[in-house]
Amino acid sequence: MFLRKYFISHAIHRSRFLQKNCCSQICKNQVAQYKSYSILPYVNTTYVERRKLLSYSCLSNLSNTYRRYSNSLLNGDATQLKESQNDKELKRISQLFPQPRVTLNELNSKTPEKVFDIYYKQSVVAPKGVRKKMGLSNNDWTCTYTFVWPEKIKFESVAISKRQAAEKSATQALHWLYKNKRIDNKGNPIYDKKVIDDIKSNLNEPLRAEISENSLQRIDRIWEDYEKEIKDIYEKTFEEASRKLFTPLSITKDSTIDIEDNIPEESQDVEIDEFNHLSDTKTPVHPIFGRVVHSPSESQLAKRDRILKQKFEKYDEEITPLPIDQFTKEITSTLESSRVLVIVGAAGCGKSTRAPAAILRAVGCNTTAIVSEPRRVAAIGLAQRVADEMGEQVGESIGYQVRLHSKLPRPSSGIILYCTSGVLLRRLQLNPGLEGCSHVFIDEAHERDVNTDVTLLLLKRALEINPNLKVVIMSATLDIEVFTKYFDSCPIVEVPGRTFPVQVSYLNDIEEKYRIKLPMTLENCGKEDGKPQVNCQEVVNVIKSVDKSEQEGAILVFLPGWAEIKQVKKLLDQIYANSTHMVLPVHSRLSTTEQSRMFEKPAPGIRKIVLATNIAETSVTIPDVVYVVDTGTHKENRIKEGTGTASLETVWVSQAGAKQRTGRAGRVQPGHCFRLYTKEREESFASHSTPEILRIPLEQTVLNCKTYAPLEKVGTFLSLLPEPPTDRAIQLAVHDLIDLGALSKSEKLTRLGILVSNMTLHPRLGCSLLHSAVLGNVVATANVVSHCSNNVELFINAPDRREEIRAFKSTYNCKSDHCALHRIQQNYENVQEEGDLQIWTDRHGLRKDRLHYVQSVIAIQYDRTAP
Repeated sequence: MFLRKYFISHAIHRSRFLQKNCCSQICKNQVAQYKSYSILPYVNTTYVERRKLLSYSCLSNLSNTYRRYSNSLLNGDATQLKESQNDKELKRISQLFPQPRVTLNELNSKTPEKVFDIYYKQSVVAPKGVRKKMGLSNNDWTCTYTFVWPEKIKFESVAISKRQAAEKSATQALHWLYKNKRIDNKGNPIYDKKVIDDIKSNLNEPLRAEISENSLQRIDRIWEDYEKEIKDIYEKTFEEASRKLFTPLSITKDSTIDIEDNIPEESQDVEIDEFNHLSDTKTPVHPIFGRVVHSPSESQLAKRDRILKQKFEKYDEEITPLPIDQFTKEITSTLESSRVLVIVGAAGCGKSTRAPAAILRAVGCNTTAIVSEPRRVAAIGLAQRVADEMGEQVGESIGYQVRLHSKLPRPSSGIILYCTSGVLLRRLQLNPGLEGCSHVFIDEAHERDVNTDVTLLLLKRALEINPNLKVVIMSATLDIEVFTKYFDSCPIVEVPGRTFPVQVSYLNDIEEKYRIKLPMTLENCGKEDGKPQVNCQEVVNVIKSVDKSEQEGAILVFLPGWAEIKQVKKLLDQIYANSTHMVLPVHSRLSTTEQSRMFEKPAPGIRKIVLATNIAETSVTIPDVVYVVDTGTHKENRIKEGTGTASLETVWVSQAGAKQRTGRAGRVQPGHCFRLYTKEREESFASHSTPEILRIPLEQTVLNCKTYAPLEKVGTFLSLLPEPPTDRAIQLAVHDLIDLGALSKSEKLTRLGILVSNMTLHPRLGCSLLHSAVLGNVVATANVVSHCSNNVELFINAPDRREEIRAFKSTYNCKSDHCALHRIQQNYENVQEEGDLQIWTDRHGLRKDRLHYVQSVIAIQYDRTAP
């Protein structure tokens, strides 16, 4: 009996002991749950936790938990139960907000002021090689989100990578905000109703005004007409259009982490989606980074200044002297007294690389410069060149951004960004004053493409908005009067080129010197209609004569387009089939790897022959060229009279362009330029190239102008250009857009116009894509219009595989190239999912990079089409 009582008593005592421990464990877990939201350092965390535990809701929670599990805890673990509940809540938050960092960044952009800061800390820093040898694990990263709204609180997480720590910390923050009803299920802020009511009660009294009786009657009549006929239609369409036009800036890429963790530097390229059309954010986006960036502190600026000074101490020793180096002090001193400067420098003087670096050196940490280039290959190449000269990698002080590809600089001050003119125009859309930018360089301004002219107009307005902005216009020709007049007689710095003497031979001299006949070329020079034609066989005859008679040195041949390059290469390959010559075409249809071969130095005894278009005039420099064969022609967009449509026509170059081509022969030693036209024909050339805006249809330009200045008449806006187009050309474009439905008769953007202007397509292609959404055929149309708008060559060595490519396309569609391209693109995406992509592209000779590029463009069009 005694033993029975002892065992019963012992069992009861043990049960109570376990229940007591369980209750204590639940309390600890409850405290741990609140500890996950770490309070700021100046708050007594112990006091807060006790108060929360003693609150009614907390005690109720403990009571319910105790009652539920006290009878069954002998066989379970309270810690695991509580953690599983917490995991379920965090999992639900992760499903609700799949991109937590993006959601928080969007929350920041939707609030009047900055609501949080982010801090990162790495607990262990081990050299790359040491970690493997010593068996160390990955470095631990700590990420802390510190909020000032809706109250001062911080959220901290630790993970093996920077990105994972940020994800966990952001998820905790969203969990707390959502649980406390400070954000809705879309991440929008929820404000305190009492605060909003208080603000409303303190608003100013409404203004009082008096109007006449006649005006009241007219208003009543207009209002009745509106209510009966217009209201329903207008409100539906305008609501959708306004929402699309004034959508706040969407942050699709996390802006708080610059690079991935634990990946090599060369793989840190970021593909960035195109910018949203317009932004309604209170703070303008930074012109360098394309997002909101807050100003660095004084200590950060001082540190950045010290770093830049250290880099420039060895700068002069590492670089090769160029002519512009003697003018850097003049450039920087002129910009101290003038906000606009024109630099005129011949090709090879170093203006594209050394002028921005000189500003960075002089201004230091206060430099945030943008250098606009007309071509993406130039923007990427120049950024790499400047970074190399500074002893850095691209993405440190120097960065670049082109369409779908970027390596932005890491610091927020003391930086230079090389970009295409289209990227700069987007920046001006989002930030008309380029606030946050110190200098803008417009390179190759002499080319006078549409983007450059519109950029000059917007920069002139930006100078009025932003008193701290300075503009530098760089041109390779002496046609600078148009720029100096446009910017109120701004100062000029002229830099001579670094060239050797070049002998010039015209057509008659060539025939006499090499004793060859060029009858078709001679006849071409005497045409009265002025339209040139290039005889490829006679061009090859001249190349053969130069190769046979002249000493070593590369030959650069200027041809108008791809068809002529392809034909000349075919003829030269037949002649030089014994590998004694390198025949290298240069064209945008070719891959970057194929084009970069023109910079290779050939082995001794091998002659390099480069076949190029006018891209080799100024944008690309081939250092070992000694001989230039100039056909005197290039391709230009022209308007066909009568139809008003654009066509790419072969025309004579300008005298300035011919001079640029000649100068390419004297880069390394005295050279020789062979001009395949007569002296008389050269005298008929225009002195400078006609600006592109004067010779192309203006539909795209007019639509873009309505996004830059939506309230202005198109004619008024374009009349402010350096050389405005004719009124007839503007009216043709406006009427075309009205017929298309993109503009109203009062020249306001319609809903259709807003959507089309948000696309990177010609208006007609954009409309066809939107109409395909109605017909339910978006995928095929997006594929076709993306290929049409970008004119991308998908095949490797396409000139030599015409029949093979034609047969391959016919397997997809035997009647339409457009349908074949759509199905090839579709097949590429299917194979990509299966994982056999490399085998498939190699088998059919397709360019994986080009297909991927088109795929990225198509994804952009999907986003633009989505409601």
